[in-house]
Amino acid sequence: MLPSHGPGASHNGTYVLSEFKGVGRDRGGVAAQPVKLQNAAADYPPSRITPPRAIDGKDDTGWGVYGAMGTAHVRHVRGAAPVAKDAGGARAAHVLRRAQGAGVAKHTLGRFRISADVRG
Repeated sequence: MLPSHGPGASHNGTYVLSEFKGVGRDRGGVAAQPVKLQNAAADYPPSRITPPRAIDGKDDTGWGVYGAMGTAHVRHVRGAAPVAKDAGGARAAHVLRRAQGAGVAKHTLGRFRISADVRG
């Protein structure tokens, strides 16, 4: 069981996600290309740690749920453009980053799920 019923693993159940990135790769696992993300939104965006701050390319900003612990949360983000496909198709990878700075080092994700929808 997570502290304070999560979803974060910190003592009070919160977390901070510093950066969420998308990467497109061809079927061979090479030719990685960054996927520009946009339209970040969530069911609970606190005033200082809002969803767009987790796709701004900065490790000193992020998104979290302080003030709404103990319940599941949803965050949505879209790619700015489709991932280019080669003849063998394309694969997507997600990169989650968490800053190590003072005050957030203990605010790790405790339980999470990533879902993807490839519809246009």
